[in-house]
Amino acid sequence: HVHPTGRGGTDPVAFATEFPSGGRYRLFLQFKHDGRVHTAAFTREVTRDGTPAVLPPADEGGEHGH
Repeated sequence: HVHPTGRGGTDPVAFATEFPSGGRYRLFLQFKHDGRVHTAAFTREVTRDGTPAVLPPADEGGEHGH
């Protein structure tokens, strides 16, 4: 569970976290807009030293509401 490191608005949303080990992680971004909660899912590859590998495509799972 993490929170954005910036204010948002017209700027990109950034997050910081540490991964316990290398591998493939499935991440979920949730945000509320016009009273609805939206979820965006994406996958992140992480090297064994815990640093992110290559960025994934912009959208791998689409968006669905809760």
